[in-house]
Amino acid sequence: MKVLFFTIQLSTIGGIERTLIDKANYMATNGHDVFVVTVEQGTLPYSYVIDKKVHLIDLGIFYYHRFRLPIYKRLGFCLHARERFRVSFSEVLERVNPDISVITTPNTENFLYDAISLSKVFNAKVIIESHLFFNYHFVPNGFFERIIQLMYSPMKGLRQADLLITLTEGDKSSWIKHGIQNATVVPNPLPFSPQNLDKRQAQEGRILYVGRLDKQKRVDRLIDAFALLADKYPAWTIDIFGEGTCQTQLEKQVKHLKLADRIRFHGPTNCVIEEYQQSQFFVLCSDYEGFGLVLIEAMACGIPVVSTDCPFGPSDIIEDGLTGLLARMDVQDLAAKMEWMITHEAERNMMGVRGRHAAAKYEKEEVMKEWERAYMSVLK
Repeated sequence: MKVLFFTIQLSTIGGIERTLIDKANYMATNGHDVFVVTVEQGTLPYSYVIDKKVHLIDLGIFYYHRFRLPIYKRLGFCLHARERFRVSFSEVLERVNPDISVITTPNTENFLYDAISLSKVFNAKVIIESHLFFNYHFVPNGFFERIIQLMYSPMKGLRQADLLITLTEGDKSSWIKHGIQNATVVPNPLPFSPQNLDKRQAQEGRILYVGRLDKQKRVDRLIDAFALLADKYPAWTIDIFGEGTCQTQLEKQVKHLKLADRIRFHGPTNCVIEEYQQSQFFVLCSDYEGFGLVLIEAMACGIPVVSTDCPFGPSDIIEDGLTGLLARMDVQDLAAKMEWMITHEAERNMMGVRGRHAAAKYEKEEVMKEWERAYMSVLK
């Protein structure tokens, strides 16, 4: 089977990029002919190792350049970029002649309609992968967003797809509610499976956050929750690994709360297993998630997790009170759940053990077989 994966770029360290590359590698090493087509990778390094069997094609359309232009010039730039995309992507489809085009959302929204319709012109089956909560990307909430929707027709394109794959049942329900009936659920796989865990590595009083520092992730909520506990538990600290548009604002928040010596910012890490194992528990504080890959990563490393009960993903992964704790999406309840973890060491450790067993169902080899079966199902 000849498979084409289409996305914008693969230079960012994140769940979408990691799982796309993992799937491309898996398909290539299992006898499929795999192509990864990006819009604006350019000379940026790929965020994760890509198998040599995977063919890499970049269209060289640097769509992000629109942000460097005055607003009145952006529409013309976007229209020109879209036309360049149609020509370049058509040439790739004609040359590759894929059996299947796999297109990720949300980061292909502005090219989604053209990517789907052009794939159909060249007789490829189209599979859409939803990596984030539907409503935050396909339900316009303002005048400008409605204009963009009309301009790029993403929903019109989505209804042409042969299959839509979501990561959670909740997200699948959202798509069905908006008229996409041919949907199925396949979770993300664990990117690693640590075999030998050494609990002696865990640093006393260390809380961990790993992820982007943007509005969706609401790290400000984690900081405010910790501020409610900091004086009561002076031995506890937070290590934050990631980067993003909110980092400067978050650092100012920490400084204002006089917690700069207790909440430490680090950049992204390629040694995330070590960071998990050096921590007492992990916190996810998002407003929404597509899945919550970091939760199963932490659980696989044997450390318990606290997460906001946001749509969608955490409630699919965590059995509240057994394999982790789910908090309401407010500062006070998140602080209460974090305090429970701090004050219940024995229960916390047992929760980590149960979480590790629960994470086993996301082992890469088994989940990848599910993805492969889903891809091949559209050819039958």
